[in-house]
Amino acid sequence: MACGHKGREFYANDPEKLARYDMAMRHIEAAREEGQSSEEIHAMFNRIMSGNTAGKCKHRKG
Repeated sequence: MACGHKGREFYANDPEKLARYDMAMRHIEAAREEGQSSEEIHAMFNRIMSGNTAGKCKHRKG
């Protein structure tokens, strides 16, 4: 089942949402590499885009 979320160009006029989208896509790629399910990935995308995150990402570098 394909996700129907809007693409990057949809957020081009809103810098905050565009930054969230880019961050979400980086996290999704890492989650796919770890073998997470599409349901988990979709939930993660929704959390990031809504701003409901704790900011303690295990993929954070630095």
